[in-house]
Parts: sequence; structure tokens; C-alpha cells
Amino acid sequence: MRWTLLHNKDIRIIKRFALLPIRIDYEVRWLETVYIRQEYYNGWHNDGFVDKRSYLNLKGLQKGERL
Repeated sequence: MRWTLLHNKDIRIIKRFALLPIRIDYEVRWLETVYIRQEYYNGWHNDGFVDKRSYLNLKGLQKGERL
């Protein structure tokens, strides 16, 4: 069995549907698909909302490809 340990300052972008309101700083999004940038520091913490292009770039996908 193998896995990679997380380090402080690791970054990821997650895709979620905001069924309940999601608040990051002074911005709230609700009832839409959102992309959230998170940083690892003794657990994942939301840094802010990002656009779909940033999410796809991180995943290494080109326009038109499916997940």
C-alpha cells in the first residue's frame, strides 16, 4: 500500500455544487458549480474561488476533454 504525505503549503482546487451557501471571506456562492482553491496547513483550508480554467489547468486537461 502506498500514499503521499501532505506538506504544509500544498495547494489543490476542488469542484463542488453549492447546494448550501459557501462563504469564503466576503463572497458567497449558492446553487451553482464552484471551484475552490484550498491550501493545506494542518488540514485543508479554503483560500478563495477560482474559475473553471484554473481548475482544468491544474488537472492537466485541455478544452473539450472530459474528466
